[in-house]
Amino acid sequence: MTLIELGMSMMIMLIAVLAVGNVMSRSAHDWKDIYDRVFGPIPQDLYAARETFETACRKAFGRRLYLNSDLDHIEVYHFSDPENPGVFPDRYQSFYLSDGELITETGTLTSGTFSHDQMLDEKTIVSNVKSVQFGCRGLAVQMHLTLALDGREMSVVWAGIRHN
Repeated sequence: MTLIELGMSMMIMLIAVLAVGNVMSRSAHDWKDIYDRVFGPIPQDLYAARETFETACRKAFGRRLYLNSDLDHIEVYHFSDPENPGVFPDRYQSFYLSDGELITETGTLTSGTFSHDQMLDEKTIVSNVKSVQFGCRGLAVQMHLTLALDGREMSVVWAGIRHN
C-alpha cells in the first residue's frame, strides 16, 4: 500500500466518522426538542389550562353563556350545589386574556339574574399567552390557545360540553 492510498483511505474514513457523528449529534438535539415539546413548560401550562377550562365547561349551565365580540372573553354560569340546582345559576366563571396571561375569575350572581354580585376568586392559569379565542356552538364551548416561550409556540384547541 502506498502513502497516497493510505491518505485516501484515511480521508474516506474521516468523512464517514464525521457523517456518523453529525447524525448522532443531530439525533440528540432532535430528541431534546421532542422531550421539551412533551414535558417542557409550555405543555405543562397547556395541561393546566385544559383542566381548568374543561372542568368549568362540564359543570356549566347549558342554556346561557356570555361571549364577547372579540371572542377573547367567555363567561359560563353554574350552580354552587349541582345536586340541588335552582332555576337560575348562582355562580359564574370567566376566562379572559390580560397582559399575556389567561385568567379565570369566579364569583356569585345576583339571585334570579345573570348579573355579577360578588367576585370570589381570580387566578392566573397560564402566562406567556400569545392569543386565545373562544367559540360556542350548541352546548359545546371551544378554546383555541397559543402559548409562546423562548421562540417556541404551541397551539391547541379544546372543546367542552356544558352538562347542566
